[in-house]
Amino acid sequence: MQKYIGGGRVVEALGPDDKELCWSGRFQSPNAGLRARHLDYLRRQGAAQTLSWDQFSYTVVIRVFEADFERSYQIPYRIACLVVADNTQPIAASPSAPVDGLVSADAAALSSLASDSGNAAIASGVASLQSLLASVGALAQAAAASLAQILSQLASLDALIAGAIAAAGSASAGGLAAFGGTAGAAAAAAALLSQASAVDVLAILVKMQALGRRIAFNVEQASPAASARTITVAGGNLFRIAAAELGDATQWNRIAALNGLADPVLRGVMQLRLPPLDPGAGGGLSG
Repeated sequence: MQKYIGGGRVVEALGPDDKELCWSGRFQSPNAGLRARHLDYLRRQGAAQTLSWDQFSYTVVIRVFEADFERSYQIPYRIACLVVADNTQPIAASPSAPVDGLVSADAAALSSLASDSGNAAIASGVASLQSLLASVGALAQAAAASLAQILSQLASLDALIAGAIAAAGSASAGGLAAFGGTAGAAAAAAALLSQASAVDVLAILVKMQALGRRIAFNVEQASPAASARTITVAGGNLFRIAAAELGDATQWNRIAALNGLADPVLRGVMQLRLPPLDPGAGGGLSG
């Protein structure tokens, strides 16, 4: 890095310089000695080897291999590898938040409870919600209108569940009153069964209400309005803004759609909301 008068600086990067990969372990098997000798052979050979685990892959040369032949079947070792090349697939964009998984799991639980609620209107509302969620795919990439439709369906469903909770509460209280009256044994037993059924349904409905509201919260967090950044500009055009803020001038139409603009040329001072970074989104005109 070179520093200049006035605070300017120039950073000259020569490229990645990976640290050595070092670890220690223990061979513990009848052929431990053979395994240790093979690694030492690879070290002396000095040829590039492929080292991979989980999501990572490197081309390496073994620089150090030290083994302690404690026993024929138990050999501790230490190894250090010089990295020739990092072959791991780069992650150009930050992985999406797990909101889709959370919403999917809650929607499945909601659907399961709907079948036990005994309320046809609620079951139908949950089925409609499932269809809407399936149609939009990834919430982070969904259009604002699609997310608004999901939230509207959730609001309608919440109203249905709230009404059913009130009705189940009344039925539960009515069952208690009948049980405490002067009716005969048969009537008292029927009242007790009715009360127990109402209490069971009430518990299901309360769970459904909590799940629906949690789904609504997570959907709201995934909306472009929740994740958008805001900038203030004076004139200019969306091409330059998309290039500077999103790293791709062809994504100007994402900014236009989020702000309800048809013309990429801006006039006057205005605030713009920016969509989340997505290097793979592409852009340009469709038709």
